[in-house]
Amino acid sequence: MRSKHSVLYNIPPIGIGTMEVECLTSYIARIAYAHCVETGTLINEILIPEIKGEGIYKEESIFAIYRGGTSKFNGLSVAADKNANIMNRLCGRDDLENLTIIKYKNILNDNKLLKKNKSWCPYCLADMKEVQYEKLIWSIMEVDICHIHNVKLEETCRKCGALQNHLKFKTLNGFCQKCSHWLGNIEKVQHGGNESNSKKVFIIGNLLKDTRNHDLITNEYMIKNLILLWDLIPSPKREFVENNIGVQGKLLSDFQRGLKDKISLSSLIRLCTFFNCSTNDILDRLMDISFELLIKNEKLVFKNTKRKLDIVKLEKELIEYLNSCEKDEKNYLSINELEKKIGHVGSTIKKYFPVLYENIKKQNTESREKLKKEKQKERMELIRQETIKLYQSGIYPSLRRVFSKLPFVVTGFEKEYRDMWEATIIELGIARRVNQYD
Repeated sequence: MRSKHSVLYNIPPIGIGTMEVECLTSYIARIAYAHCVETGTLINEILIPEIKGEGIYKEESIFAIYRGGTSKFNGLSVAADKNANIMNRLCGRDDLENLTIIKYKNILNDNKLLKKNKSWCPYCLADMKEVQYEKLIWSIMEVDICHIHNVKLEETCRKCGALQNHLKFKTLNGFCQKCSHWLGNIEKVQHGGNESNSKKVFIIGNLLKDTRNHDLITNEYMIKNLILLWDLIPSPKREFVENNIGVQGKLLSDFQRGLKDKISLSSLIRLCTFFNCSTNDILDRLMDISFELLIKNEKLVFKNTKRKLDIVKLEKELIEYLNSCEKDEKNYLSINELEKKIGHVGSTIKKYFPVLYENIKKQNTESREKLKKEKQKERMELIRQETIKLYQSGIYPSLRRVFSKLPFVVTGFEKEYRDMWEATIIELGIARRVNQYD
């Protein structure tokens, strides 16, 4: 979407929806070049006043960010969000957040996510005949090779040896910020990159391609899928995770216990590599897969043994299950138990048989409510009996004494249990004590 009038030129960003998408700092430098001003002029005269207007930073912090912390502009930070929104408004666009990783801020943490300084592929720069730009994938710490030319990314100017900031006051894409030397020199480029590195780059590229198709991505599916993967891992689980997957042993168990809701990019890559699945499998949907544990080259690996979906058979199994529940309520299963029984996750059932899925959910809810009421009734009767037993034994049946005799834990705050105790006290005609609850 573009507006008819904008403060800055409405220049289309490069590569949105592909692995080759440019980064936000590159776009800012291109906008400055298009207006025939230095990048520093654009920052000082337009971006910094706009950021000041947001009122989220102290003045000294703003200058520190633009002088040394501009790598954050391409990541998950507030700086990335605010600068993308400001550039959207000034350029009359609505898609510049796709030049950052901000859409994954509910999924990824920023632990070792971005490089402090630039890296680049000389071959890619040399191939850019008309427009010089820098790719978002080059700014990610896990990426050290070019997936197109299979060469190692460079990090210093060959002439003066200077490191390059992501955005400096004299930034010109493709040129050294210190000596203005061309960075696309392909002589003596270091070739090489193993299969593992290449696969890692494509996993990351898959994330960058998907940003155009999403708004802010939630962590709902990721958490459920990581818990599923944790359940598949053999014991001792933590030792297996550390030795075979290469991530912290407690990583997946922390998600299961609700102690974590974000993951590092490096851990996500290792999980995708080990389980031979894509980031889409983990982040975008419930995983409908099973694995077989094998020994390959003296290492434990998981082989994907996804069950082929037989629609007719699945429908028959679901109908038989519902009929058995109508005959005997003891046949009711939770959704998780049903998934294990039929070999498919709930999302698959919902996708192909939405009516049956809703019926199963409804019956499960009604069954749980009925069991809950029956259990509560049994417990209230136990409270009544224990109160009477204590009274008949010549002991005052205080609330605490009664609850201490029960085979289940009661906090004392469940109103229905306290009401039952009080009703029994009245029924027995016992005089109220001052500290009747002790």
